[in-house]
Amino acid sequence: MTLIIAAKKDKNILLGVDSRALVDTGVSRVMTNRNEKLTQLNKFCSILIAGDAEKGIFLIEQFKSQINEKEDVVSISNNFSKFCKNEFKPLMQFMSVSSDYYPDIVFIITGFDRKNNPRIFVLRSKSAFAIGEKRDYAIEGVHMISLYLFAKSFDKINSMDKLIELITRCLCETEMIDGNVGGKKYVAQIDIKYGFKFVPIEQIVQDIENEGLKNIIEDN
Repeated sequence: MTLIIAAKKDKNILLGVDSRALVDTGVSRVMTNRNEKLTQLNKFCSILIAGDAEKGIFLIEQFKSQINEKEDVVSISNNFSKFCKNEFKPLMQFMSVSSDYYPDIVFIITGFDRKNNPRIFVLRSKSAFAIGEKRDYAIEGVHMISLYLFAKSFDKINSMDKLIELITRCLCETEMIDGNVGGKKYVAQIDIKYGFKFVPIEQIVQDIENEGLKNIIEDN
């Protein structure tokens, strides 16, 4: 129940997340819209979570204290992979990763390497937290609409503003079609000079919602 996006353009990285998730209360599973699926690891590196948010957040919180402020994204990704494998080792001894009860977590770790190149890595619990690298963007969770929009538009984008608009549109249009995505939407930027910051998208969200309402009225 989520959508997470990381995309790089030139010397910048943009991140997009929603805040909807299912939380296990012990008695039932409750949908909430206040989940933090984007975590800043240091000034130039961040991590996003899809899947079992509770377990994912727990792993990140346990790992964060081990991160050096000057550590690059490659080192952080390798160390986090080792950390997760070690944490899951007892579980993997008696449960197959293909089991329906095995936690399904996906992490996107993104930031700059030692040569100041933007990098995007994906780690999955179902793949024993092996590290995979994406060339231009990574999209996880409820991803079908976003993959279509990115495949159609990404290569034509020539500015950060347009990429911000594309990521915001992915979050909004996925929510319109699939109720598993929703809540407050966030877009953030990692800049090679200034580091991490959130990007205001309220006006873009409003414009997209108004556009959708206009289409509904015209169709009727």
